[in-house]
Amino acid sequence: MALGSVADAGLIYGTDFEGFDVGNNKWAGREGWQSNDNTSGAQGIVENFVPNLPLGKTAYLGYNPPTSAFTTVSKIINYDPAITGLPIVAFDSFLGIQDSTFGDRDRFYISFHSHPTA
Repeated sequence: MALGSVADAGLIYGTDFEGFDVGNNKWAGREGWQSNDNTSGAQGIVENFVPNLPLGKTAYLGYNPPTSAFTTVSKIINYDPAITGLPIVAFDSFLGIQDSTFGDRDRFYISFHSHPTA
């Protein structure tokens, strides 16, 4: 996942998850990532998940049943567009969604929020 400014400000944050440990509950706790579920295995890191596609390590959300109805994974990016003078930010991510293996329907949301500093 990469986060960068379209005004050539450079990369604000980027990861390919290669520096993360593989396993359940391994996404949160690295590089400032947080989750409300750190015990069920609903979030984590897997290596070479897609056969014949050299992705390396990837993050997952929802492969194991969560401990609550709503599982979040989040990261605060310390970027203030008012200070930098670069208010336009572009997001780039490679995302795949696999149908539920439990017969239930999962809902996925991707949100970006500005985080007040004061």
